[in-house]
Amino acid sequence: DTLKKINKIIHPLVKNKCIEIIKNNKKDIILFEIPLLFEANMEELFDYIIGVEISKDIQLKRLSERNKSSSISLAKINDSSTYNENKNRLDFIIENNLTLNHLNKETINLINILKSYLN
Repeated sequence: DTLKKINKIIHPLVKNKCIEIIKNNKKDIILFEIPLLFEANMEELFDYIIGVEISKDIQLKRLSERNKSSSISLAKINDSSTYNENKNRLDFIIENNLTLNHLNKETINLINILKSYLN
């Protein structure tokens, strides 16, 4: 399958880039967005794994507001996601069903929790 062939090329490149960033970064907290984290077997690189959860209805509504032509395709892609299969492997979950302001507050709260682990 073509997608598997592409992933066999892309996943090691992404993994190597993450390792490079981690080694060369002086920050206390580094965040990565890696949609296929578990499929790429990269979870061992990170101290904590965060998932963002949203209802299908709200997701489809927001997708259609941004780009009507691709919203159905994106929704189909997300339906095939393995999020639910891997949900129990997450350390934290941020809910994204409310406003952007609420999402920002949730994110800041989580960053503060992670910072507290450093002390």
